Amino acid sequence: MAKHVLTSMEYLVGGYDLSTDHYDLKMNIQAEEKVCPTFKDTSKARIAGLKTFNLEHTGYWASDGTDEPDDVMDAQIGSTAQVASISPLGGAVAAICYSSKGLRFGCGFGAPIGGMLTFNSAVRGSGVLVVRGSKLATGLKSATASGTAYELGVVSALQNLYGILHVTTATGQGDQTLIVKIQSDTAENFPSPTDRITFTTVTTAVTAQWATPVAGEITDTWWRTVYTMTGTGAESFTIHVIMAIQ
Repeated sequence: MAKHVLTSMEYLVGGYDLSTDHYDLKMNIQAEEKVCPTFKDTSKARIAGLKTFNLEHTGYWASDGTDEPDDVMDAQIGSTAQVASISPLGGAVAAICYSSKGLRFGCGFGAPIGGMLTFNSAVRGSGVLVVRGSKLATGLKSATASGTAYELGVVSALQNLYGILHVTTATGQGDQTLIVKIQSDTAENFPSPTDRITFTTVTTAVTAQWATPVAGEITDTWWRTVYTMTGTGAESFTIHVIMAIQ
């Protein structure tokens, strides 16, 4: 059994990659404990209630740009639920990722004189499950292409296919567009691919999307992402595409 020293955790929230601003991050996933004893029980009976998560994170405060922690988190306090994804081993292609949507209710910062100015905040689950998936594609993309194929298994009749997209940079002449899809097929070379999830078209702004889950049964076992770009030149996007079967 492999053991890991935490050195390169990836933290994506909305359309921002805040990984290098952090040095401590903890996610707690749990189901509520419901006690339900009845007459003649000899001990307490329990069942699992609603699931939730709590993401606590600490890092170095900065505010000199629209993608810095203070600017990002201040805009999120009391706002709508944000898509968040955590990759404990750094977020490379095929890495395990945990994704969900959560609300940010506050953020604090401070330090003693002469110390590093740090912040702490938390995101709490709201409305959707935490899904454990795999990174299908990541990094800066500047041309239409297909990602690597991965054999991730079928989606049973009792499961759903989940798709998560984070776009953390979008550059070009102002008319750039990006369409990202998750496809499946019966073989690694994708002889007859089927579009399973098509994300909303991305233009000039960073964004994050939680696609509508697709219900099983899907008997294909091979999965990949494809991304199509248009524009008058120099268009590029930094993307993180995650899928989960759950």
